[in-house]
Amino acid sequence: MRQRGEAFPSAELVAAAAKGEVPRLRALLDAGADPDSTDGSLTALQRACAERQPEAADVRLTAGASVSLISPGRATNGMAALHFAARAGPRRLVAMLLESAADPAQAGTDGMLPLDRVSFLTRDMVGVQRLLRTRMRERTTLEGWLIKLGSERKTWRRRYCVLL
Repeated sequence: MRQRGEAFPSAELVAAAAKGEVPRLRALLDAGADPDSTDGSLTALQRACAERQPEAADVRLTAGASVSLISPGRATNGMAALHFAARAGPRRLVAMLLESAADPAQAGTDGMLPLDRVSFLTRDMVGVQRLLRTRMRERTTLEGWLIKLGSERKTWRRRYCVLL
């Protein structure tokens, strides 16, 4: 039995996030749904990002959804919400995640960064690329860490550079 105030997992929350049904999302969250609910393959925040639903993603972030959770499904290569937002766009959604402390250097289980996920199918592709590159530069300027250069999709060849 669920204790008062305890969050419960809700696949319905994930479906509402995918469709961008903000009032339904708020009602489920007010009823105690877990902000990091999953449908077995994606969390609600990841589903909202994949379906280009910035309003639904904003509700999820306000409710305390984790931006760094890796997708539990095998077919999604262990991507975080920023990977899905970078792949789908628009720039506003990517900016929202970055302001919520999403890590632009978090690689998926296949080693690809969010910047690698940007493609010609991404809404506002150039804006998303600029934003991610700027955040990567800011982070390397402040922290100095290993960063992958280039966006080739060849898994057998990677180029790295230490930026200090």
